[in-house]
Amino acid sequence: MTEHFYRHIFFQQLDNGYLDKVIDYLTKHPDNLVDLIHILGYDPLGLHVRIGVSAVLEHFAGDPAMTKIIMPLNQLTHHQDTHLRCDACYFLSLTHDSDAKKIIQFMLNDPNNQVKNAAQDALDYLAELS
Repeated sequence: MTEHFYRHIFFQQLDNGYLDKVIDYLTKHPDNLVDLIHILGYDPLGLHVRIGVSAVLEHFAGDPAMTKIIMPLNQLTHHQDTHLRCDACYFLSLTHDSDAKKIIQFMLNDPNNQVKNAAQDALDYLAELS
């Protein structure tokens, strides 16, 4: 199966409200978490899908498999879309990883105040875990 196959399946399932199916699959196949991050770059991205991706990543918060999404999320921190950069900060914090924390700290220098606030919120979340 191609990498785009899972992206398409996850997109369709989240768009149709099948969050549990996506979580069940990813529980058995956590290496595919990275496919969710690639979905975030789709344009247009419906609200169901964006909320679904967030819910799935929240479900896996702190799971060691989440470290595989750090680099794709780092790429999103450079995206022109402010909302995607904010989402990237939040999702990086869900990894509970020190490398992710460094990326979030860098985002405090973003030219957009909304992104800076998201980065600070993400760092505050990580500080609460310590």
